[in-house]
Amino acid sequence: MTKMRADLTSPKYTPEKLFWGRFMDEKICSKCGEKRLKSFFYGKAAECKKCWAERVRLYNERKPEILKKTKKKWNEKVHPPIECKICGTIFKRKSASSVCSLKCRILDGCKEEKNGCWIWQKCRGRQSYGKTGWFSKAVTAHRASYIAFKGEIPEGLQVCHKCDVRLCVNPDHLWLGTQKDNMEDAKTKGRLKGTPGIKWTDQQREKILKNRQPPNKKGEAHHLAKLNEKNVREIRNLLREGIKQNKIADKYGVCQSAVSHIKSGRRWPHILEEEK
Repeated sequence: MTKMRADLTSPKYTPEKLFWGRFMDEKICSKCGEKRLKSFFYGKAAECKKCWAERVRLYNERKPEILKKTKKKWNEKVHPPIECKICGTIFKRKSASSVCSLKCRILDGCKEEKNGCWIWQKCRGRQSYGKTGWFSKAVTAHRASYIAFKGEIPEGLQVCHKCDVRLCVNPDHLWLGTQKDNMEDAKTKGRLKGTPGIKWTDQQREKILKNRQPPNKKGEAHHLAKLNEKNVREIRNLLREGIKQNKIADKYGVCQSAVSHIKSGRRWPHILEEEK
């Protein structure tokens, strides 16, 4: 069966109609109901360009409200209200946090020693100060502790330690002072290197030697090491199995960044070299 071809010699098919036919055809807009040329529509859209532009304008006006409602529904679905593991308060969390306030976060991340110091157990910075996050901002743990228990820190002042332990977050061991006050306190206690005219007592000398980091000690031999080579190999095996870093960190009592450094070889690199 052959297809019937259109008679192009008919007056119906003029050269102008043959060229502009696809644009000259008319279509009814589903929004306003007006009959318009196909050139007034975006492709196969049912609405004309005028109605589409009006729809975009109305959406942009309501966009903040729509996004707010969507985010609220998403937060309630992904992060439902839970009980704070420190104080037991039921709260609506805005992130994956399991504590309701900054004070509870500090209490959750520290361990009390016999001398009264609250030693920070979680993430540490390069200068051996504890670090934590609150509302997507990274802050030092001792400053966060002072804010949570005592109030805001005036501009230009530093949070200093009475106990000279950088990881301590006990608010009773913290005091406010300027940079000059901090240096004078360090000079009086003999913590500055090469301080002239300072005579250390036997008790101070013993404390300094005890806290001093031994030279060239790595891995298990380091005095702050929480893991051994066996634990590191187990962590690398768990990472290969696809287990999340947060779960591994909770299992071995370290922070997530420590597991990440083990994975990349930044920490315990000799284990990575042995596996190769």
